Amino acid sequence: MFTIENQVSGKVFRTDGDSAILDDALIHGLNFPYGCQKGFCGKCKATIMEGEVGYEGAIPNGITPEEVAEGMALLCQCRAKSDVSLVINELDSVADIEVRNLPCKVESIKRLNHDVTQIMLKIPGSESLQYLAGQYIDLIHPDFEPRAFSIANAPTNSS
Repeated sequence: MFTIENQVSGKVFRTDGDSAILDDALIHGLNFPYGCQKGFCGKCKATIMEGEVGYEGAIPNGITPEEVAEGMALLCQCRAKSDVSLVINELDSVADIEVRNLPCKVESIKRLNHDVTQIMLKIPGSESLQYLAGQYIDLIHPDFEPRAFSIANAPTNSS
């Protein structure tokens, strides 16, 4: 068993090294940020301050070899090979946020740059969407594979 410590929060948990650090963190109630959980989006990127982590196979696409050399790791894909001390900003508690399926309408799609697209969604007026910074929603459509997207809105915009 290995000990994983987040230097930002001081929280500690244990892992046997057989599963991804992110999976073990979530099981232990830590709110590490994440998105795709496949090593592509980079949202679970952390700095490894002490210890050793490894990947099963090739380094995932969501991290460069230079970042790996600088001590960065994708927590959704790496496994502890020793006790690890890492740095990642945790989210506030998500325990009170109910997971729900909501219908929505695409209001607009706007290309912001070469790899960022703004998709404006409208949910029914009787519904509200509660979320924390760093969380994602899964958009599901029968004609497409489900995909995780980051959430944002203006502080005065309630829709």
